Amino acid sequence: MRFVPTGFLVSRQYQIIYAPLNADGFIPETRGLRRQRAYMQPLPTQLIDVIAPWPMPAQTHVHTIRAAILSAVADTPHVGPISETLKWGQPSWLTEACKSGTTIRVAWTQAQADQIGLYLNCQTTLIATMREIYPDAFTYAGNRGLFSPLDAPLPTGPLDHVIRMAQSYHRSG
Repeated sequence: MRFVPTGFLVSRQYQIIYAPLNADGFIPETRGLRRQRAYMQPLPTQLIDVIAPWPMPAQTHVHTIRAAILSAVADTPHVGPISETLKWGQPSWLTEACKSGTTIRVAWTQAQADQIGLYLNCQTTLIATMREIYPDAFTYAGNRGLFSPLDAPLPTGPLDHVIRMAQSYHRSG
């Protein structure tokens, strides 16, 4: 499958509008949208290689989670740039430059084929906090992961909240 550089526009509800980029890295005017710089760079090749065999709903959820992560980074000046990489063979995002947060990983497995998992460092209190605030938003796995079904939209409010907490987990003051 050939990868086409694609830009993303993301609504406040993390609905993603995909559009091919022109040579200048802009999304051309489409569907009444004015020309604007792509919201995100294309997904890194190493991450594409990992998610390519996943079912389309899992891939869509990865893109939605990524959009939420990059949107939160753009809105939070103290976070700084975020690295997109693989950790334990899973797509991961970390605040490498300023180390203000903890790594966020996303995974889909055959063993839990009907859901997508978002994993955080088990030494944090993030999952416990999310479980307390949003007991029904996700299915929780110990102090490491939260899961969402592939056949339903991701819960945008709780997703945004956990991402912002993770990105600033180590920030003092």
